[in-house]
Amino acid sequence: MIIEGEASVHVKMSDNRAKMVSKLGPLDFFGEMGLMTGAPRAATVIAETDVECFRLDSEGFAEILKERPAIADQIAEILARRRSELMNAMTDLQTSPGRLQAETGDLLDKIRSFFGLGD
Repeated sequence: MIIEGEASVHVKMSDNRAKMVSKLGPLDFFGEMGLMTGAPRAATVIAETDVECFRLDSEGFAEILKERPAIADQIAEILARRRSELMNAMTDLQTSPGRLQAETGDLLDKIRSFFGLGD
């Protein structure tokens, strides 16, 4: 989670060009897909200014999820939206609401499995 400063998110296009897809600032976070599902990174985050941030490892986050499993639902929605935004940026396509809902469900299943959470 970024506490102070700004960063930008870039994806590699099929022609090997990098494309900036978003800017991040205080209270934004990155690296969530790997933390929540174990998936490899899909984008590169570059500090645009000096950045101060907090790092949370999977063990620490597992404890939070065990105490408050409903957080996984909210994070799955954020992950689905971000994954769709990345895919849209790479292909210039738009994601339908139904597809976003399916992505959210898929990611929630992966989060629950990765952290050993029941339904």
